Amino acid sequence: MWESKLEALTIGDLMRKLLNNIALLVDKEVELARQEAKENVSQMVGGIGLLVGGAVLLLTAFICLVVAAILALSAIMPGWLAAVLVAIFLIIVGALLAIVGRSRLVSKPMGITVATFKEDLKWVRRQMTSSAK
Repeated sequence: MWESKLEALTIGDLMRKLLNNIALLVDKEVELARQEAKENVSQMVGGIGLLVGGAVLLLTAFICLVVAAILALSAIMPGWLAAVLVAIFLIIVGALLAIVGRSRLVSKPMGITVATFKEDLKWVRRQMTSSAK
């Protein structure tokens, strides 16, 4: 049934249908990208708020622990030396954490949209080559 309808169409009709399908496909891809971006932003906003609150509390607790470590070490050495040793330790640990964190920052934003867009491009190319024959 479809074959008889396709055979009745002229090249111009087929090209018009193909262009309409391509336009519809692009519209749907843009809509998917918008929806995916909205979801990503809303998740990020909620997560950022929680991260900031947790970070403030953790930083406060960490400062208390650093002061306690310096006070404990000052019982066996001068206070300034205890502070320097704790600072050197924190610099080393902080640098290691920063290096590991930086290596994990690579991500694929909008992975679903990019993947479907590539599939759609392949489909359009197949349609163009098959209609050219």
